[in-house]
Amino acid sequence: MSLIASVAVNIPGVSGIFDYWIPPDLQEQVIPGCLVTAPFGTQTVQGIVTGLPETSPVLQLKTIIDLLDPTPVVNPAQIQLAHWMAEEYYSSFGDFLQLMIPNGLNQQADTLFSLKLPEGKTKEDRTELQKRIIQLIQKRGPLRGRQIDNAIPRQNWRVAAKSLIKNGVLASS
Repeated sequence: MSLIASVAVNIPGVSGIFDYWIPPDLQEQVIPGCLVTAPFGTQTVQGIVTGLPETSPVLQLKTIIDLLDPTPVVNPAQIQLAHWMAEEYYSSFGDFLQLMIPNGLNQQADTLFSLKLPEGKTKEDRTELQKRIIQLIQKRGPLRGRQIDNAIPRQNWRVAAKSLIKNGVLASS
C-alpha cells in the first residue's frame, strides 16, 4: 500500500504531476482515477490521482485534503490515453486528463478579487489599468479572474492587480 499519490491538478496553464501524502483515513480508498482536493500554493484545488508511487523525489509533501468520490472519474485506459496525447501533441498531460472528466465534476481553480479600500479612496498615481480594475470591482463587487478577463480583454491586468494586492488595495483568495 502506497502512502503517496501522484495528482494532476486542475489549474489552467499548470502542467505536471505533483506528489501528495495520502492521509491515513483515506489510504484504503485512494486509487488511480479518483478525484481529490489538495493544497496547491495558497489555493485548494481539485485533481485526479494518476498513480501511487512508492517514493517521491520531493522531501516535504503536502497532504491530500479530501477524496471527493471513491469511484474513479477516469479509468486506467483514459490516464494512459492522456499521457499519449500529451507526448504526441506536446501539451499538458493534466489538460488532456481534465477533458475526460464527466460534465459537472470538473472544477477550475480561479482567484476571487475584492476591494480592501473604502470605496471612494483611490490614489491618483495609479496606472489607468489599475484605476479600471478598482472601478470595475467598486461597481460590480468581488470578481473572479475569469470575469475580469471578460471585462478587460487582451490586457495583462493580472500584473496590475498583483501590484494592487501588494499595496493593500485589493485582496485575493
